[in-house]
Amino acid sequence: MLRNKDLALSLLLIVEGRSDIGGFGLPQLREVYLESNGSFGNEEIYHLDLLVADGYLLKKVASELLAASVQLTWKGHDLIDELRSELNR
Repeated sequence: MLRNKDLALSLLLIVEGRSDIGGFGLPQLREVYLESNGSFGNEEIYHLDLLVADGYLLKKVASELLAASVQLTWKGHDLIDELRSELNR
């Protein structure tokens, strides 16, 4: 699967705009992404995994009370700035 910087930025911006101190729930992330893009599948999951693996997002595991969530790291904020200027947004 090819890397898609637009997709990565879209996912990061959703997390940035909606997170609180505990991050942003993955089910909600999927819903928000679906509303604006119409689909959420393997490509989006792949990119989320890449962002977590490279330290741009911190993934918090689900518990009995809370769904799994993601939170931007400092590195993730820097990547948003970098991709915005690269993609001229």
